[in-house]
Amino acid sequence: MLFAIDATGGDVDQAISDFWRELPGDAEGRPYADALVRGVRSDATKLDERIRAASQNWRLERMARIDRNALRLGAYELLTRTDVPRAVILDEAVELAKRFGGEESSKFVNGVLDRIADDVELRFTLPSLRKLDLLGTEVILAAVAADEQPPHGLAGLLDWRLAGRISALIERGFVTGKVAEVVLVPGKPKLPFDKVLLFGVGPRADFSEPVYRVVVEKMLTTLEGLRARSAVVELPGRHFDGIRPDRAADILLECAGSKPMHDVWTLAETLESQRLVTQHMIQERRRVRT
Repeated sequence: MLFAIDATGGDVDQAISDFWRELPGDAEGRPYADALVRGVRSDATKLDERIRAASQNWRLERMARIDRNALRLGAYELLTRTDVPRAVILDEAVELAKRFGGEESSKFVNGVLDRIADDVELRFTLPSLRKLDLLGTEVILAAVAADEQPPHGLAGLLDWRLAGRISALIERGFVTGKVAEVVLVPGKPKLPFDKVLLFGVGPRADFSEPVYRVVVEKMLTTLEGLRARSAVVELPGRHFDGIRPDRAADILLECAGSKPMHDVWTLAETLESQRLVTQHMIQERRRVRT
């Protein structure tokens, strides 16, 4: 379907209708296939930008039509279907390229998608200044609750290194901790980060999953506006256990799927939380496979 739309410039709904009329196929899988085609066409501009960035020295227009659309399909699934394992998505895209493309298509598609996949995987670091000093990212994001003074969690660590600058901003009312508030604090020279972004999460007692989603969306749009390709992040509510780490990671990936221009997020979590998130992702991959 994607090949036909790309070749003719035709209407998506018409292409889907024509395809199923000619090839009835598996009725059970049709809704999923249709959703993928519509999703790829809807996000085509952003997907193409991501593919261009990952395909070194290749213009999209020069790619074989099969390769181009296998990449669009694979990139769309990588960026939006966080419930499907990376290996499954790559294998299916490579198989499509191998079956319908040229001699080098499978290797080319695998290489480009592998680079895109690396961009959306979560990484971890311990919430300690010694570990943070080793990271080479431009931006660090921390959460501030409205009823915490001095700040706790990652914001508290940063405040210590910044000689109480964040506490002073709270005392003067420049940082209130209200939901989705964003305050930029210069990080250098005392921190290795150019920018420290503080995100309000409201009072701890009022924190909930909907609040978490609002703040995560604000983090994503803020980083997109800054064109920051990587960041160290303390997820909202995590420093006071307002949300489980595995659930927090699930929602983050779900929200990030609609904003494919972000790059690598390094989550500041304890070793126990890192293990919990990793085990959860492994279990989810097994569940999807079965």
